[in-house]
Amino acid sequence: MTNIFLREPKLYTNLTAVRRVSVVGTDAAVVLDQNIVRPEGGGQPRDHGSVTVGDQVFPIGQVVKSEGETWLRLSGAGSAPPEEGELVSVSVDRERRATLSKSHSLTHLMMAAGKKCLEDFDSKGAAIDEAGQIMTISFRTSSVVDDIAINMIDAVVRHLVAKDAPVTFTTVKSLEEGAKRFPRWRVDSTLGLSGKIRVVDIAGIDANPCSGSHVETTGEVGPYRMFHDLVLDGDIYRFSAERTRTWMYWFGEEALIGFDWDGLHTRPNRPEGTPPHVR
Repeated sequence: MTNIFLREPKLYTNLTAVRRVSVVGTDAAVVLDQNIVRPEGGGQPRDHGSVTVGDQVFPIGQVVKSEGETWLRLSGAGSAPPEEGELVSVSVDRERRATLSKSHSLTHLMMAAGKKCLEDFDSKGAAIDEAGQIMTISFRTSSVVDDIAINMIDAVVRHLVAKDAPVTFTTVKSLEEGAKRFPRWRVDSTLGLSGKIRVVDIAGIDANPCSGSHVETTGEVGPYRMFHDLVLDGDIYRFSAERTRTWMYWFGEEALIGFDWDGLHTRPNRPEGTPPHVR
């Protein structure tokens, strides 16, 4: 089995052969030769979609990783499961994939802005809700994290969205190679990664080991609003953002006076007050 969604994130339909089949009650679970359906992982919910077997279309009820394989559970296919070697057509919900890609890229921008704005920033993962609308990041820092700090991060994220920077994928042989290769390398030290690693590189902004789906440029992330409901769990901070239909507020250019993203040690001003519609 090859998970081709890693290198073809915008491939939404694919004709492929069935490699393994298992009947589970009224359902059938299959492993495909080439898989375009992403399972849950890295804080990103799974893809939705369907598999067409002959003239029957079965919704994908679950996507499960087990013993190095990705199993697709086809709802209602237990009475007429596909055979090993049979060609089937797989379709991924394009709109959901696009939404999750925008949301996942936004979490990377939030982390990048946090690292830029806060001292000793240490990312501790991110999570996207099932609908792909609310993103939460977790991190440690020695800085004071208050409304002003969140405003500062928010202003920088908006700057990075407007920057419309390219988002690309590459592979490194190790964490050590990634740290040497990318000036803005960021990794959660608790993940225990080893061997070859897929890196999502937001040009000049952030480089992070990640198997998620992403946009092609940061401008595709689109509008959002950031919440100020900060949670402190031990020494781990968490706060969230929500995707919106339109931009609901702006800090003004003065929020970025003196801010140079390309300067590794410069930080933006701390904009006072909370913008409207945030709380």
